Amino acid sequence: MNNHRSLVALGASLLLGACATTARLEPRAGPSPEPKQDYSPQGLFGEAHGDFVAVMDRYRPQVQGSFMLEPGSRLDDEPGDFDMWRLLADGRVPLVIDPDSVLLVGGRTEAKRFDFKSDMRGLQDETVGSIGLEIGYGRFINEDTYAYATFQPGVYSDFDGTLTSEDWEFFGESLVTFRYNDNVFYKGGVRVSKDFPDLPIFPLVGASWLLDDQWRVDVLLPKRAEISYQPQPATTVYGGLELEGQEYRVRAPNGNRSDWNQQELRLYIGAIQRFDDHLSAFARFGSAIAGKHIFRNPAGVRVDGQLEPVVLFEVGVGWDF
Repeated sequence: MNNHRSLVALGASLLLGACATTARLEPRAGPSPEPKQDYSPQGLFGEAHGDFVAVMDRYRPQVQGSFMLEPGSRLDDEPGDFDMWRLLADGRVPLVIDPDSVLLVGGRTEAKRFDFKSDMRGLQDETVGSIGLEIGYGRFINEDTYAYATFQPGVYSDFDGTLTSEDWEFFGESLVTFRYNDNVFYKGGVRVSKDFPDLPIFPLVGASWLLDDQWRVDVLLPKRAEISYQPQPATTVYGGLELEGQEYRVRAPNGNRSDWNQQELRLYIGAIQRFDDHLSAFARFGSAIAGKHIFRNPAGVRVDGQLEPVVLFEVGVGWDF
């Protein structure tokens, strides 16, 4: 019996010793480490202004490429019709340079094809296009006010023969965005472009309203007015109006040079889908409901008129850095 008691005592002693050893070997749980502060310019800019930048405009990719088609376009008081298609790549990428400032770097390249029917007063099929750069600067004046200005030099031509100074254009834009409250942003600025053939400089006035977590309205007159709906974070459905115009230098076979002007007011609905933090795709359908086109045939005869409503389709892909 004494031997049995001794064995029990020995076993208990060994068990208590093992538990004590295990307790000494297991580290004690301590407080969770605090997130590391990002003191880079990008990190400080995001911390100070990320919420503002995320909602001051409807999401658009930083860089995008698209194909648009307008078949069967007609001008009032002119016989015949024409098909127009466009390949476009453009973008603007903000590069943070300090906690309140960004360098804006981008560009635009475009090819636009006009296929004329034989009864359009001697007009010949033509491809025009543009290639240009964009550079600018944006800064937060205070936590509720952001301003930027960009300079956009480029060539707008049929690229037939040697380029001259007449093929160059020097555009630009400046805009101030003021946050009135968390849901309302007011905007004002000025734009230099050929959106209006006879008005190279015009003001920009607008606002953005976040109606709730999914609906918003964005207006920047006279360029665009849009309402959008976000059923889920990666998907946006939108519709609205946009105004776009441009002028190209075109050379006739006899060497004469002339300006071709296109201005269109488009009504559309569309959607954009983000697949991850970088890649997205979009499509839209609508109509060029108004505008004016001015062409000149090889003999120098002017062919122009108001654009009659025509269906448009556009598809594209986007990329964010």
